[in-house]
Amino acid sequence: MNVSTRGKEAQASPIRRLAPYAEAAVKEGVTVYQLNIGQPDLPTPDIVMDRIRNYPGQYVPYSPSPGTAEFREGMARYYQACGLDFSAAEILTTVGGSEALQFAFWALFEPGDEVIIFEPFYTNYATMALVAGVGVKAIPCDGKTGYHLPPTEAIERAVGPKTRGILICAPSNPTGTAYTAAEIDGIVELAKKKDLWIITDEAYREFVYDGAKHESPLTRKGADQRVVMVDSISKRLNMCGARVGTVVTKNAAVRDACLKFAQARLSPPTLGQYAAAVIDKVPASYTQGVVNEFKKRRDLVLEGLAKIPGTFARKPEGAFYLMAELPVPDAEEFVIWMLKEYRKDKATVMVAPGDGFYATPGRGKNEIRFAYVLEEKALRKAMDILAGALAEYPVKVAK
Repeated sequence: MNVSTRGKEAQASPIRRLAPYAEAAVKEGVTVYQLNIGQPDLPTPDIVMDRIRNYPGQYVPYSPSPGTAEFREGMARYYQACGLDFSAAEILTTVGGSEALQFAFWALFEPGDEVIIFEPFYTNYATMALVAGVGVKAIPCDGKTGYHLPPTEAIERAVGPKTRGILICAPSNPTGTAYTAAEIDGIVELAKKKDLWIITDEAYREFVYDGAKHESPLTRKGADQRVVMVDSISKRLNMCGARVGTVVTKNAAVRDACLKFAQARLSPPTLGQYAAAVIDKVPASYTQGVVNEFKKRRDLVLEGLAKIPGTFARKPEGAFYLMAELPVPDAEEFVIWMLKEYRKDKATVMVAPGDGFYATPGRGKNEIRFAYVLEEKALRKAMDILAGALAEYPVKVAK
């Protein structure tokens, strides 16, 4: 008996695939500073936690397949405050942003179609495409330019006879890149010219720094019928485990298709929606405090990397990730070595190897992704451990 081809070809997560090594280290009594998973350690807003503590029901029922009216209305008010004019009827609740992405792939593309994705990209994009029978055309972005998009003309040259859409994520996981207004304009105009769908992942909308601005294709004139947004409350409310997301579009046919998929999977999380229905009432001071904290952590990581010979990282404009080049030939082997062998004060570090964020073979071999989600003291220790590990690592880059 054999598993399916898709089961064989699905890419293992670079974020989680080395977890057994970390688990073994922990069993030995080693502290593992985990910078591999984008799970913030900051508190969920009080107004949301109060809802969780005071849930009034005597049991937890199924929620309606498209989501509860209360949650969708709260999300509509939240989006409107962000400058995105959506009604509750144009919002479908999903089991996290991942299901929103899956619904979008199923609704927009036929098996054999192709979608353009800019690499490095969130690994699950490729997995969702594979499950939907959709090919990925990866366009490399250069770390030396902060992983910003290549010229629109270069993107257009990648559009082939099977290309049906473009997927963007900004601010980006894994690079932290926030696209400029001109970059988003270019994507929208290309989509119009070539009659392509745009999927925009905006889970990190709030996390922009240094005067940068979040730009959405949903705000561009004449684009609303070809844009589908996938979103999540996980990061902006620090509720990763609630598993609540949304798929949002003005296109009624796409919404109808997604609703059928939602009915087939029955129900999104009832308690998560109940808690997050007050998202539009979360104080601006909470959000700004979280953004300020992540900016401080970003700068701490960049400061630490600058002190390590042979490393390179551009300052990201958003999210809470960054990609860094290390002076090693194979970052995965280096991370495994840290987890198995390197200890400093009975501690080590886990980061995500960079090659798992690429579809192009050979790219990202000497890169890692940081998720700077630890508090300052732990983050400083982690950077100190990383510096020591690189100094002692026996496998060096050939000169």
